Amino acid sequence: DGSLLATVPLLHGAGISTALQGLNTGSVFRWSPGDSGFTEIKGTGLPYPNGIEVSEDGLEFYVASSGLFNVSAYSNTNPARLLRRTEELTILPDNLHRDVNGLLITGGLNQDSLVCGQLDRSEEFSIEAFAACPRPFAILSIKPQSMIVQTLATGPANAHFSNITMALSVADELWIGTFSGDRIAYKTLHP
Repeated sequence: DGSLLATVPLLHGAGISTALQGLNTGSVFRWSPGDSGFTEIKGTGLPYPNGIEVSEDGLEFYVASSGLFNVSAYSNTNPARLLRRTEELTILPDNLHRDVNGLLITGGLNQDSLVCGQLDRSEEFSIEAFAACPRPFAILSIKPQSMIVQTLATGPANAHFSNITMALSVADELWIGTFSGDRIAYKTLHP
């Protein structure tokens, strides 16, 4: 209908440490043609809501919560209703993209790393310190109707390509991006 949905991960001075403790720090906002600005969608408060995608029919939207380490499905209404969500993921999910088959694709860094250690959710979070230690990553697909998760690709820690935050399905390839690099990667998908 021409509307835009957007996530705001940190509202009113909230910090990433608060989100990692499982407390709501942000929400989903909607703008529709004719509106003077974005309006918060009630019922979408989450710890660091990050990536967002809309179902093909527009009846649902999906939000990656980097603070809850999951992806949630909501009714596309205001207030929104939580419909279902994935189990806790092994990665910090970031961007979401729907592929040609309707699957949701997300990528992110592993919570646990032999070199960097386990992400400590109770300490004060420093994005600089976190980004300074390369972590392995995973790219996941999610069936939006059941929220079943499948691993599409994994990769080791790489000092030249770390901090993975997105994956996009392009034909028979995954294109992988980072928040702190100057390049993208790709991987051929095998059926």
